[in-house]
Amino acid sequence: MATGWGRSVRIESLGEFVALARHLNFSRAASELNLSQPALSKRIAALEADLGFELFKRTRPLRLTPSGESFLFTAQRVVQAFDEGVTVAHGLNHRLGPVRLLWRTTPMSWRSTTSPSSKSLP
Repeated sequence: MATGWGRSVRIESLGEFVALARHLNFSRAASELNLSQPALSKRIAALEADLGFELFKRTRPLRLTPSGESFLFTAQRVVQAFDEGVTVAHGLNHRLGPVRLLWRTTPMSWRSTTSPSSKSLP
C-alpha cells in the first residue's frame, strides 16, 4: 500500500534526477537541462523532500545513495514510458487527425468522429 510519499512528483523532476545520476555533476547536468546549477540543486532537494529519502550524497565526487541507486531504475522506466506514450499519441494524432465528440440527448448520446481527411488505422 502506498504511503503517500512522492504523489506530487512531476515527470520533469524524474528526468532531472536521471540526468544528474548520469553525470554525477550538478554543473554538467544543469547545462544539459538548460538550468542553472543552483536551480537544479533546489529541484533535486525538493524531489528528495517529496520522496522522503536522499537520492545523492553531496560529497566530492557526487554519489548516489543506496536509495538513489535503487530508485534510479524506476525513474528511468517512468521517464521512458512517458516519452514513448507521448510519441505514440503524437503519431496517432497525425495519422487520425483531430477527434471530435458529438453530443446528443438520445440514448447512445456520443460518438467519435475524425476529420474527413483522416486515415484509418491498418
